[in-house]
Amino acid sequence: MYRLFLASHYLLKHRIMWVSVLGVAVGLASVILVDSIFNGFVNEHLRILKGVQADVVVKTASSPKNANPAMVELLASRLREVEGVAAVSKRVFRPCLFPTDEKLPQVLAFGQMSRGPVIQVFGIDPEREMTVSEFREYLDRVEDDPGVDGGSPRRCRVFDLEDPFDVSDLGQRDAFGQERLLPVLLGDRLAEHLGLQRGDEIQLVTFPDLEDVENAAETVSGRFLIAGSFATGKFDLDLGAAFMRFDDLCRFANMPLHPHELALRVEPGVSAEELADRVREFLPREWRRDSVVSWQQRSAYVEGAIQNQRSILNVILFVLVFVASFTLLITLCMTVTEKRRDLGVLASMGGSRFGVSTIFSSCGLLVGVVGSGLGLALGLLLTRHVNAVHDFMSKVLGTPIFTEEVYGFSRVPADVDPPWVALFVFGACLMTFSFSLVPTWIAGSLHPVDALRRN
Repeated sequence: MYRLFLASHYLLKHRIMWVSVLGVAVGLASVILVDSIFNGFVNEHLRILKGVQADVVVKTASSPKNANPAMVELLASRLREVEGVAAVSKRVFRPCLFPTDEKLPQVLAFGQMSRGPVIQVFGIDPEREMTVSEFREYLDRVEDDPGVDGGSPRRCRVFDLEDPFDVSDLGQRDAFGQERLLPVLLGDRLAEHLGLQRGDEIQLVTFPDLEDVENAAETVSGRFLIAGSFATGKFDLDLGAAFMRFDDLCRFANMPLHPHELALRVEPGVSAEELADRVREFLPREWRRDSVVSWQQRSAYVEGAIQNQRSILNVILFVLVFVASFTLLITLCMTVTEKRRDLGVLASMGGSRFGVSTIFSSCGLLVGVVGSGLGLALGLLLTRHVNAVHDFMSKVLGTPIFTEEVYGFSRVPADVDPPWVALFVFGACLMTFSFSLVPTWIAGSLHPVDALRRN
């Protein structure tokens, strides 16, 4: 009991020890904050990737050359019978240009870069797409902009969430009930950057994709009616993507009605990897096995890169805890020298060498516990209010630190990972305790008589 009492007394009386406490607290808080931000990046990226691209994708571009739309439709209907498949939807995609003098912002997130007026247009069946991805939620996130400071309001939301390409309220139909212009959905960031809203027109240009086209260098162009916007929450997707009906995109680009991929949604209780294995076994032999990809496989490269940076920064920031523990080593060694006579008195009163020496290991453990507790509280507090902290620092510095163009998200994502936080706290306590073993050994090696003789 006396060991803990003396360790607490040394901690309270020797203010220099609080330098180590604060060092451990600041280092641990920094590690928790940075690790939570990286964990938030990973989780948010995976959530959006899974929501946009579905659980499992079958790439029909890897199918045999004699594959035709009828064969793919037959495959899609048969895939619905595979155990674990909840829904199937076909997709086609095409890069398009829109004539403009404006240049879209550069996107540097995760090594991506976007320059010029180029977007990726996805052709989908909206009713089926909503069953395999979070497409409906992305449409529902968009709200009309009421306008501020006398600015005119902007209509951004689709007319009908169940039929997002419905433009009947805009009067865009001829006497025979046919749409005069084909509808298209733009990412909210793209529409905002171009100053477009629902009901406006946009011109798109692409190249034909038919093998029998004589002059493939000739472009095809068309005007489209903006039916609304969508918001995934990821800057590069909302800036560089658009959606059209499957048939409309194929007809516009002179493409065969051949889906580029089939998107699958798994049933509850079935993992995407498990379903991907089942689909690979189900496909005919002439189909390539690598044509079936789960969302975990598509995200493995980016997730691995982020996790690698996460590990490196955690090690670098944990050096702060190491430095604080090293200052504790020096402080405790000085304390042993200063308290030689007190240690001799304790030994002469019956204290064992082990009991006397462990005063300093108890002191080191106490510094670790107090510093880790403060660091844990500070780290969790900063993580919870990370965006408020970012806004304050941006205001003080006069420039934003976290930008969409660089990081891909409008706000700083942060998710606490409890197992890693527990590991950080344990590591901080273990490190301070380990550094206190040196002064503990020095104190234990002192002879009581020699300690009493020295002043």
